[in-house]
Amino acid sequence: YKDMGTVCALGKVEAGTLYKGQKVVVMPTGSKGECVGILVNEKAVDIALPGENVVIQTKGFDDNQLLGGFVICEPERPCRKCVSFEAQFRVTEVPH
Repeated sequence: YKDMGTVCALGKVEAGTLYKGQKVVVMPTGSKGECVGILVNEKAVDIALPGENVVIQTKGFDDNQLLGGFVICEPERPCRKCVSFEAQFRVTEVPH
């Protein structure tokens, strides 16, 4: 969503550390921008750590470039994208 001239993304920091002012890239599109603000529990912070639910205020993106399921990461180490993958799963409970 847009807020005061920035495009905001809601999510969780899964790995690494996010810093205010850090350059970021959105995968799988490869769009580049900057993190201009971080909110944790509705409070502005300069750093977000793994496990924290955050709102990231960005510049350099349009609101249609940040969609659900996209990953924000460092430009130097973007996450890899794939077309397909193989998985195994186990059914542990079947509803009656």
